[in-house]
Amino acid sequence: MKKSGFTLIELIFVIVIIGLLAAVAVPKFLTTKKNAETANFPEVANQITTKANEQYNLVHESSLKNIMNQDTDLNNYLGDINDSDIFAYDLNDSQLDINYSVTVNGNTINHRCVKIIRKSDSVRVSKDVNVTTFNFVIDELNTSCNQDK
Repeated sequence: MKKSGFTLIELIFVIVIIGLLAAVAVPKFLTTKKNAETANFPEVANQITTKANEQYNLVHESSLKNIMNQDTDLNNYLGDINDSDIFAYDLNDSQLDINYSVTVNGNTINHRCVKIIRKSDSVRVSKDVNVTTFNFVIDELNTSCNQDK
């Protein structure tokens, strides 16, 4: 009488193969989120500056921090940056720095990826009157933040 089924050796062999495949595949899946976030990083920086300029034109608020806090879309960008585990930001009245954070041997190293600054321009309205306007521009964009670290 012949029994059907798998022997213990066959089952162990299959488990070893599955373990090897998992060991190769899991690191690829862990970096997928990071690669997706860094791939569109320059576009996100452009969206932030465009939106900040639109908001400035609506409310004539010169503080970048106040503009970022007043606009829902900009708050969402900052929230996405904060929740990413890859990027962190530093925001003050005249500048927004977005940093790439990587932990090496327990030490966190920050690389500045983008610096958005408030740039003032004086426009001569008449002989005696100058008006200061503000424009928010990308002052620095580090493309190495798009690469896998």
